[in-house]
Amino acid sequence: MSENRKGSDASMCPYAEKYVYEGDVLSGAEIYRMSSGLSAEELELFDLLRKDKMTAEEVEQVQMAIAALLQRLHMEKPPVLVWDVHKNFTAQRRLRAAIQQVFEHTLPHSYERSLFLEKCDTVLYLMLEWAAKSETGWRSLLQRHY
Repeated sequence: MSENRKGSDASMCPYAEKYVYEGDVLSGAEIYRMSSGLSAEELELFDLLRKDKMTAEEVEQVQMAIAALLQRLHMEKPPVLVWDVHKNFTAQRRLRAAIQQVFEHTLPHSYERSLFLEKCDTVLYLMLEWAAKSETGWRSLLQRHY
């Protein structure tokens, strides 16, 4: 993992302090409460990225990683999410590289390399599934949020 990952800004997740002290491991219900402000698509991504045991700071970092990923995919020039990305191997490699680049800088440091790569692959497969199911579904997701 990159050494230049940035820590999270506590102001991004104002309700984190309501539930735990910094560094405490959250229960599943506490993690769910902290993620309840996410859209259905963001929540699906959150469920894929979460670990069994997470602190409030880690939950916040995962939420910020999702936001950063969606912003990166929307702002990338040339576009990473191209038409028929699920059918084009080169486009899939670019998408995977974008996912890894964003997560390298935004996911918590506690994600070991094997877990990090697993999470990147899982998110890639979800994005390809969204693209295969609905050519406009993932585009509308990006347009709604950014």
